[in-house]
Amino acid sequence: MYAVISAGGKQIKVAQGDIIQVERQNAKPGDSIVFSEVLMLADGDDLRLGTPRVEEANVFGTVLDLLRSPKILIFKKKRRKQYRRTRGHRQTVMRVRIDELGLYSERRSTAENRVAAAPVQAQIERPAKVEKPARPAGKGKKGVPKKAPAVRKSARADKTVARGAKGAAAKKESAKVQTPRSKGKKR
Repeated sequence: MYAVISAGGKQIKVAQGDIIQVERQNAKPGDSIVFSEVLMLADGDDLRLGTPRVEEANVFGTVLDLLRSPKILIFKKKRRKQYRRTRGHRQTVMRVRIDELGLYSERRSTAENRVAAAPVQAQIERPAKVEKPARPAGKGKKGVPKKAPAVRKSARADKTVARGAKGAAAKKESAKVQTPRSKGKKR
């Protein structure tokens, strides 16, 4: 007897006693789990195909442990553009031992105490946000006083105007000086 189940967006062929890896769900090691998305159920010559799933068919299993699959590397590149990006991903999975499978319309009462294998995302506990103490005014990250802000261009332009006409005329004269390349050429 074997069945084809849908778990984590993948189709998996299982038989009694098999150990499979499926994407992690809300279950702990030792918990019982029910796969109700049975796409096909075969028992000798009796073959039941689901449209899309077989009604009243269930696969029961026990979670053995939670682990992470091998790392998958994602590498992007654009040739001659100096663009390269490497990313890695490790999927969290759980190993499940298949205990029993079949049609369980009359045995539903015994299966109600099992954890349903609905596609539920695991709740991630995030630490509470800790507020940092305020730094004293006028101090940098390491307690060193901040430097004075840099002088902007507009402030420098004001100094040039303050120098008077003599300074501006000297600037114009320096702009008229010809370089060796520009001698004799008219623009």
